[in-house]
Amino acid sequence: MLFAFVALTALSSENPLKGALMIALGAFLSTIGIDRIAGVQRFTMDIPVIMYGIDFVPVAIGVFGIAEVIRITFDPYAPPPMKSVRFRELYPNREETRRSIMPILRGSLIGAFFGLLPGTPQSWLPLHPIVWKKTYLYARKSLATEPLKGGRPGICK
Repeated sequence: MLFAFVALTALSSENPLKGALMIALGAFLSTIGIDRIAGVQRFTMDIPVIMYGIDFVPVAIGVFGIAEVIRITFDPYAPPPMKSVRFRELYPNREETRRSIMPILRGSLIGAFFGLLPGTPQSWLPLHPIVWKKTYLYARKSLATEPLKGGRPGICK
C-alpha cells in the first residue's frame, strides 16, 4: 500500500506535493461509510445518506464539471473563424461519386454477409468489429487498382 502511494505521488505531476495531497484526499474519501470488517461508521457524522460511502460517479462529474465551469468563466470566448462554403461544395462531385461506388458496394456485401451469420456466443461479440474490418481491408488491398494512400479514404482532399 505504501509503495502504491509513493509510486502515484512520483508519477502524478511535476509537483509531488500536489500529487500526495490528491492521493490523501482520495484515500480519505474512500474511507467514508461503514467499515466492512468492524461494521462501524467512519466519518459519516450520523448522516444516513453517506452511510454506504460516496459514489465515484457523482464525485467525478462534480470535480470535472466544476473545473470546466471555472475554466469557461476565466477564459474569454473567442468564436472560431467561419469559412464560407457554397451549398454545391457540400455534396460529392462526379469524380468522388465514381470513386466511392465500389467501396460502398464492397462494404455492403461484406456487411450483408456478416449480418446473415447466425448468432454467435456472447464471448465472440467483441471480436466481430475486428473481423469485419480485417475482412474489408483485405478485400480493399486485394482489389485495389492504385496504391492505397496511407489509410486515408479515397475521396478525402
